[in-house]
Amino acid sequence: MANQIKAPINYPIIAGGKIVSGGSVLFGQPNVKPDEDNPSTLKAIYLDAALSQQAENPQGISSDGVFDQSDTGILYGPTDTVYSIVIRGANKKELSYIPEYDLSDANAAQTAQDAAAEAASSEANAIAAKDLTEALYTDFTNRYFGAYSSNPAVDDLGNPPNEGSIYFNTVSDVFFTWNGSAWVNYFPSNPNGLLVTATGTTTPRALSDWVGDVVNVKAFGAIGDGVTDELSAFNSASASFDELTIVIPKGVYLLSSPPMPTSPKVTWLVQRGASFVNPNSITAGVNQKIVSEGNYDSIESDPDFYEGIFNYLEHNSALTGYGNLGLHGSVQTAWREGAGTSGADIGVSGFAVNNKLNHTGGAWALYGTAVRESGVTASCFGMELDIANMGDTRALFPFNPFNAGQSQTLWLGSGGEISETAEGVNLGTASCAIGIISNDPAKNADFEKGIVFHNEAIAGTDGATGVGVAVAMATRQSLAWYNAANTKVGEVLSTNTAGSNKQRVNFSEFGLDITDLNTGNSQLLVENTPAASSKLIVRASETDEPTLAVAGSSANIDVKIQPKGDGRLKLQYTSQAATTPANFVANRYLEIKDSTGAVMYLPLMTSPW
Repeated sequence: MANQIKAPINYPIIAGGKIVSGGSVLFGQPNVKPDEDNPSTLKAIYLDAALSQQAENPQGISSDGVFDQSDTGILYGPTDTVYSIVIRGANKKELSYIPEYDLSDANAAQTAQDAAAEAASSEANAIAAKDLTEALYTDFTNRYFGAYSSNPAVDDLGNPPNEGSIYFNTVSDVFFTWNGSAWVNYFPSNPNGLLVTATGTTTPRALSDWVGDVVNVKAFGAIGDGVTDELSAFNSASASFDELTIVIPKGVYLLSSPPMPTSPKVTWLVQRGASFVNPNSITAGVNQKIVSEGNYDSIESDPDFYEGIFNYLEHNSALTGYGNLGLHGSVQTAWREGAGTSGADIGVSGFAVNNKLNHTGGAWALYGTAVRESGVTASCFGMELDIANMGDTRALFPFNPFNAGQSQTLWLGSGGEISETAEGVNLGTASCAIGIISNDPAKNADFEKGIVFHNEAIAGTDGATGVGVAVAMATRQSLAWYNAANTKVGEVLSTNTAGSNKQRVNFSEFGLDITDLNTGNSQLLVENTPAASSKLIVRASETDEPTLAVAGSSANIDVKIQPKGDGRLKLQYTSQAATTPANFVANRYLEIKDSTGAVMYLPLMTSPW
């Protein structure tokens, strides 16, 4: 057992009526003045009631007169232990000496002192409560006139009413209140309709009307125990008012069939924690909407895709709504408070993190499904994004995509909105920016076309004249084709970074045309028109003749031109007389090798004849 040693309660550590700050207390053997230089005169003190942690001796004194080493300001000593105590100032000057300090007597005295203080405090509190009660009663008697059969001019004491005074009318059985100039009925004709002016409004309304704006199914007998059939309560609630919102609070509800509201418009407000025994208990039928503030039971296992995904989104969303417009967000930068110009204004946003190791369902920041029923002639869009640029056009290029003032319908950025690397996370390469896939190939659920550009959608062309850039890519970004083994089997690529030898590949009405963009002239044309034979035409000049060259690692490579079948190789020439020219050189020949390997020689001339 141990007794507490408190400072300055057990013994006020004071000198001259003031608490000693920066001084110390020495605890010693009884009737022996403690001296820190003579350990035999000291007696142990402790930091805990178990007397297991010995405290410093002498013990410093803080500015509020408690011991330095104890967080609570309390030290401990053995029960019935007697100490001698020396109190010293900041300069170690002795201020007081107590030969015998009995912990038992000190703690008993302290207990009595605490009890006396508590009794004094209780007495003061009782007096204050009495005064407050009397003041409230006086105020009530001044305001409540009592019961009268008609509007009173004065009370029983002859005092006129003040604003807020009330009396009970024994004829109409309602209360009246003085508004400063007249007595007014505190209630409307319906005794249950207490008049209340809501915060921010100006007109008082009956409390029943305020409550009736939002109806709770439990006010119509719903229990939410998951056992009782709540259909009658739900139908009664939905028939109580016109165009109302019905709250479905936390609970588990059993409905034998979906409720059938008779009101013109009903919104079921499903609060967080509310769920249904049957997943399809509430449906968005005619003139009905469902707004969910929490999670329904999962319907992911529904075998029917349409109902399954519809109900999965309905039942697992943090917020869902049904009607002509399910969810809307509207912002204007002009609405931003203050003079700041930084930060984004976002109409609708979503954020998703897949951070559960055993979760295989994925995470979507935004998800939507649109279904066009059979027989419907109108269009159906999974998503429509529109943009209207009322200012000047700011061009974007693959090497400069962050041009200020840009206007883009869709912006796909990798790496997250903020730099995750600043959080110490190493980012990997995202799989793709856009994936065009078929969720159900077995049902021919595919796209008729992957991407369609409207003929009037791209600046510079109307589809019949001009040229517009539909896809802008950086150099060395290719169009690639892969086979079923994920092997690249085809590619279209541009490695030209100089910008001086610019080329265009054009599928014109004449055939495949490779054009020099610097001059606009066709460099190579593979002509293939119904009215003429196919031709390979190379643009050249008298001083810049075309060259058919062969490249490869071998030192000597033949050039082979092979007609089909019995076709011949024709070299177009100008017809001349069958005479031997004067400058004919017989030792210069063009070698021509046939398919059997036989070599024939065509003599050459050193100059035209």
